[in-house]
Formats: sequence, structure tokens, C-alpha cells
Amino acid sequence: MPLSSIIFHPIQLFLGIVNFLLQLFLFVVTGGRRNILAVPQRQRLTAEERSAAEMEEHQQQKKTAEIYGKYFVIGEHRLSVNLPQQHNANTYYSNPPYSVHARDWIDGKKWEFSVTKPINSQQCLLKLAMLETDLASNPVTAEIVFWQWFRGKQAHILQKSVKVFCQSGAQVQLQHNAGAANAAPSDGFFNVLIRLLEKREHQIIENPCPPCDSEDEVVLKVGPEQFTVSKHFLMSVSPVFHKMFSVDMLEKAQGEVSLEETNGEEFSAFLDAISPKMASPNPANVMGMLKLADRFQVDALRNRCEAHLINCVEISLIERLLCAEMYRLEKLKNFILKSLNGVGMREFYEENQAALNLLSKDLLIQLTVRICSSSKIDRSALCHNCTKNLNE
Repeated sequence: MPLSSIIFHPIQLFLGIVNFLLQLFLFVVTGGRRNILAVPQRQRLTAEERSAAEMEEHQQQKKTAEIYGKYFVIGEHRLSVNLPQQHNANTYYSNPPYSVHARDWIDGKKWEFSVTKPINSQQCLLKLAMLETDLASNPVTAEIVFWQWFRGKQAHILQKSVKVFCQSGAQVQLQHNAGAANAAPSDGFFNVLIRLLEKREHQIIENPCPPCDSEDEVVLKVGPEQFTVSKHFLMSVSPVFHKMFSVDMLEKAQGEVSLEETNGEEFSAFLDAISPKMASPNPANVMGMLKLADRFQVDALRNRCEAHLINCVEISLIERLLCAEMYRLEKLKNFILKSLNGVGMREFYEENQAALNLLSKDLLIQLTVRICSSSKIDRSALCHNCTKNLNE
């Protein structure tokens, strides 16, 4: 018998055993309710559905870019209201009325978020109002995003709009049919995200980090674009730039630096964010801003990007989870793990298998533990596998 055959068969047998154990583990994870290999086929969209989804996503991205092309985000805050528990379905008050609200001060102004529902009605009214008396001389522009958790696995945007609050009691409201299938928030909370906006002045293009004199001047080349900025300011906010300009490097002698793996739009937003005006990240630029904050070790900006991503419902949960691990964002990672629950946790696992393969083993184990702790089906077997993984 050839030597290659003697080696080949044991390897084949070993790979077969590994594949069988993997499928068995995935079968236990999914509770045995469906064939894990059939999930990609079940999720496969027709060409028409894919085209429609891509077109809708493109239109949404275009609309988002238009908003943040006109405005800076100068602050954001989330308000949440917890819906009261429903009474027994067999009683007269199985669909009772309720009115709940939350109030908070944001940027020195008082806001109120309320949710009301009449008796025996499935329709509820979500309303955000500014309880301020003097707005005529100082109107407030804000982006208002009503959203809720959908089946415990993703954020679902109910309505998104820009509103100018110019008088006391000015409000944004939304009629929502919470009784429709999958329409009620899976965690019992309705949320509203308030992003305070400031108009961009396109007529005046200011250098966010101007040099003090010729000795302080450095030219950063990003593709075809050039940025003439303050060398000492960059050194003060970034250890990477400090090292670059404080040693006898070619860049120091020439007064020019070529930056790869970014573009002019990303780098311009980065300069705006680290400049004294400290422009906040927004859904359109946060990923590029975070990449540069990590690259140049600007921890303060990195922390601001993480805080924004926690509330950035425009970006999918799986994208934010991958981002949290790539850039070591512990607060964001913990927020996502806590947000996933119950059946949503299992569906999240099934629907994002390809992306989850990019995660580290440690984070995959944490996800598995979350499934163990939230699942009522085959819990003993599931936890046995979790324990086995954790002990490896």
C-alpha cells in the first residue's frame, strides 16, 4: 500500500470527525429546530429582492449623506420609556390605556418623550416635545430618530426626521400600531435619539488646524488632496504624529507627509473632530473617523466614536459588534451582548454566521454563553458545550 494512502485516510477520518462534531454543536445551539446548513438557502434573496433592498439602502445612504453634508452633530442623547405590562388577556382590561413619559435636560433645555395609547386600541402615539419658553431668539435644530428593539436582535427605526424647534411646546410625533405582528418593542421600551445639529457654513471654508507660522507648518498629502496644518497641534493630540515629527525623519526635513489607506473626506472629518471645535461623529463618517483615531492613537476621539456607535441605530448590530472587537471597544461590545436576548440571540447567531466567523474565539464563546443563559430549549446540552469550550 502506498505511503500516501496510509497518511491520507487517517487525515480524512480526522477531518470527518471534526466536521461531525461541529455540525452536532451547531445542531445543539439551534435547538435542533432547523438544519443549520439550510439557513443560507433560506435567507437567499431573489435578484429582484436584492436589487430593491440595495436601492433602498442606497437611497437611505444618500439621504443620510445629505443631512450630514448640511449639518454638524454637536451632541446626542437618548430617551427611553418603558411600557406598562399588559393585564391578563381574559379580562376586560386586556388592552388598557396608558400614558408614560421620560424627561431630561439636554444642552440646557428640557425635553419630554411620551407614549400614550387609548383604551382597547392598538395605536399608540410617540411624541417628543421641547419644554422651553424662549426659543424664538435661539431655535434648536435636531435630528429625531424614533426606534425600538425588534425581536431582541436588532434596532428598528420607526421614523427619522430633522426638526427645527422654534417655539415652546414644539414637537415631533409618530402614530405607531404596536399591536401589529412584531410591531411591539421586544424589550418593552420605545426609544428616541436626539441629535443636536448645527448648520455648516459652506461659504466659509476654515482650516480646522491652521499653522501658527512657517516653522509650525506641515503638508499632509491624502491622495490628490493636501492639508496644510499645524505640526505642533497634531503632535499634541497624537503620539503617532508626535513621533513622526520629533525625530529626524524624512517627513520632518521635507515638511510633507503622504498618508495611505485613507481618503480626503475621511481625513477632513478626522481633522474637524480633533480640532478645537471637536465636531462629533455621525452615522456617515464614524467608521472612517474611528479607523483614523485608532491609527493615530487619539484615544479621546476613539472614546467619542464608541459612545456614538452605542446609539448609532443606522448601523447594523453585527457591523458594530465586528467594529467593537476590531478596535477593542469594550463598552460597545458589552452593550451589544446585553442587548441580544432570548430567541433574538439565537436568530442573530443563525443569520450572521459568515460574519461571526470573523470574530475571535473568546468573543464567540461569550456569544455562546449568552445563548446558553437565554435559551430554554436543550439548555443542559447547550451549557455542557459552553463549559467544554470555556475549559479549552
